[in-house]
Amino acid sequence: MPSLGLLTRALADGEPISYAPVWPVVGEVAAAFGVLLVAGNRHSLLEHGTLRRGSGSEWLLLLMCAAAFGFGATLTANAAFDEKAPTLYRVQVLNKHKNSGKSTTYYLQVTPWGPRTASENVTVSSAYYEYMMPGDSATVVARPGRLGIAWFELAE
Repeated sequence: MPSLGLLTRALADGEPISYAPVWPVVGEVAAAFGVLLVAGNRHSLLEHGTLRRGSGSEWLLLLMCAAAFGFGATLTANAAFDEKAPTLYRVQVLNKHKNSGKSTTYYLQVTPWGPRTASENVTVSSAYYEYMMPGDSATVVARPGRLGIAWFELAE
């Protein structure tokens, strides 16, 4: 499903510096995609009476697909088409930890940088997690974003 693919890609890439400018764009993209989903599936929706009856499960699925697509497409396009020069910040690794469940997520806790006033956990690859130790230096790469949504990632 393309919506989940985009959502997964967006979550794996850099993180917005602030989510405040994300939501208006996500809402617009999700609404446009939702309209396209309804328009593209109108015959099926009419055949099953969904457009007339308002069957909850079909509308919920449509809403979830549109929201996932809106979020994923917005963040992916914002990062993938960002051609402006980055701002680099040197940080120190304070600690590292991982969360395990169905999958394992690796985190490095880094010192404050740029607009961040407190230390924070940044998601990294398993290889970079194993390579880095507390006390090591790392580089935060901050970019303005193609859609004006500033984002960052830890250079690996």
